[in-house]
Amino acid sequence: MSATADPKAFYAAKCAGCHATDGSKGLKGKAAEYVEKALNGYKAKSFGGAKKEIMEARAALLSDADIRALAKLVASF
Repeated sequence: MSATADPKAFYAAKCAGCHATDGSKGLKGKAAEYVEKALNGYKAKSFGGAKKEIMEARAALLSDADIRALAKLVASF
């Protein structure tokens, strides 16, 4: 499954468990630029606080296009 191909389905399967289906657990109201920066930071292991290991593992699997697609989706919440 690719976030680029279907960001909504990817988010529902991989992100909603922690962040809620509407992003209300830490994501709602975040700009796409912030989300993209955060995901790239997790991928580079240079960003994050509590539970960052979980996000680092998730972000490591994302392509640059996946990150952009998820950032755009999250910004729409």
